[in-house]
Amino acid sequence: MEGIFFLILGGALFAHSWHLLGMYSDGRTMGIILGGLGILTFYATTMDPLVVESVAKHALIVGSAMKALMFVWAIYMLIIAAHGIFDFDERPIGFYSSFLAVVTFALLLLFAGQFRTIYGETPWLAFSIASFVLTIKAALSFFYFAFSYGVLRLVNGWFALLGGTLVGVIGLSMLTGAL
Repeated sequence: MEGIFFLILGGALFAHSWHLLGMYSDGRTMGIILGGLGILTFYATTMDPLVVESVAKHALIVGSAMKALMFVWAIYMLIIAAHGIFDFDERPIGFYSSFLAVVTFALLLLFAGQFRTIYGETPWLAFSIASFVLTIKAALSFFYFAFSYGVLRLVNGWFALLGGTLVGVIGLSMLTGAL
């Protein structure tokens, strides 16, 4: 579940970065890609966990936190997809990104605080890095979309490109069993 989610989210951030950097001439292409990946993310919540195993009392808390992270980012992907397909206004994306940044930061604190003692060093580091990258991406999206700072378009695009690649590599390493 986690590896598939991080791989899909990495691909979604990569596709969204191309739109932010001006590589897609039409937003519908990005909208269709992110819409499909958002639906795949909703489907991934029904799968069994790969890393988050049943460890006594902590499994429910951490598993629920992971599913919450998956849901809020799937909604973000679908909002971006709707904006790309139907050419909606960008400001609501920014205000949802503020909620997304707060939720992702809270889950970063949970993952950074709980994972090391429960699952060990490697899953702790992977989940903490991925959550940190996603928190920064959500905060950049908030400032770019909500306040329309034109300077942040390229910063947001390049961070989504590099951060999406990093999150995708973390997901791929979870899927291959390296974590």
